[in-house]
Amino acid sequence: MPRISDQSDVKVIICFLLHKTDRSVTEEQLGMICESVGIDYFMLKDAVNDLLATGALVKQGEMLTIGENGHKSSEYFSKYIPLVFRRRILKEALVYFRSINAVQGCECVVTGEDERYSVHFSISGGDFEVLDLTLFAGSKEQADKLAENIRKDPMQSCNKIVAALMQDNDPVINTDEYL
Repeated sequence: MPRISDQSDVKVIICFLLHKTDRSVTEEQLGMICESVGIDYFMLKDAVNDLLATGALVKQGEMLTIGENGHKSSEYFSKYIPLVFRRRILKEALVYFRSINAVQGCECVVTGEDERYSVHFSISGGDFEVLDLTLFAGSKEQADKLAENIRKDPMQSCNKIVAALMQDNDPVINTDEYL
């Protein structure tokens, strides 16, 4: 996997990322995304400062937004960044943003007593419920483990539940023992 180690490339990657995702980010969020693909924190910090100074990035409160110069840089220079790297950083960003959205619309609550516990799990998609499910557990430990695994990645939990329910689950019956 190619690594980005040139300050100019880091600037282009930042512009590309904000241009393609059409999102504002905090410096911390940008740092998490960029570090996940191997971009050095100090190089990233210097690149952000340079981009702010040139107007390629605009800071509005805590949020970084791409400026007009940033759009132009992304459109012209991003083709010089290897496609595999552009895909990788875009994927990392989209996964990161998806997890932020899921966590904001996720509720996972453990209730119960006397070995009768339940985990209520719901994900909302803004004005509609994507999933609303209550799972029963035989102990507090089981309920806590279910909730912990759901909270790690709520969208993945939702996707796995839906995928399991969408499968054709014909019962498996071993007829050999009857022959």
